[in-house]
Amino acid sequence: MHVACVHYRRSDHAGLGRRLAALAIDAAVLVGVLLITNSVLDRVNASLDRQALARVKQPFVLGWLMLFVLYHVGLRRTHGGTLGYRAAGIRLESIHGGPPPISAIVKRFVLSILGPAALTALLVAAMLNRPATSTRPVPPGGGMLAAGIAFLSFLAALALFSFWPVAWEARRRALHDKFSACWMVRRDAVPIGAAAPALKPLMLGPFMLPYWDVEPLEASTAARRDAG
Repeated sequence: MHVACVHYRRSDHAGLGRRLAALAIDAAVLVGVLLITNSVLDRVNASLDRQALARVKQPFVLGWLMLFVLYHVGLRRTHGGTLGYRAAGIRLESIHGGPPPISAIVKRFVLSILGPAALTALLVAAMLNRPATSTRPVPPGGGMLAAGIAFLSFLAALALFSFWPVAWEARRRALHDKFSACWMVRRDAVPIGAAAPALKPLMLGPFMLPYWDVEPLEASTAARRDAG
């Protein structure tokens, strides 16, 4: 990585409040689509047997999963970003300036869901393996409630696992920002100067993981002048 970079004031980087607000709005959009889909399926439930209903549900579920990925990957490649980004007044940017390449967005998306997805999977597995304490049938909408609980646990895990550096880190970068060479800035933020890419270490327990950051060129020039 040798392409020139840019840097911003710390106040130009999106804070935790804005980022969580954008996350909540994007989640509300996707959950809203899921609820509408479930409402449609409930209407046809009475007229179909179990096997026929399963065949109808499968394309709806696959379609929603595709929407989930396209929403978070495709819209983030646009200038305005997702609906949450637009409402919170923030934008995703490469450390080189401008929208990140699609490869960086995909990497960032995958990294952002790995930890929360693992935690959510463990929670759902525990719920499914819990011994039954009642022989009463699951009420209508019970599956939707379980899905909602799992999704909320996903969001909570996302905030705790990936966003914890945002509150104190100089450039307010979440873990998935660091490892995809991106950051979040306010929509009207303007770079204050050029910078050089710098590979830095991040300690996660016993593991040292490198990530790309920047060093302002004017600071490097001043340091060389003082040394001379």
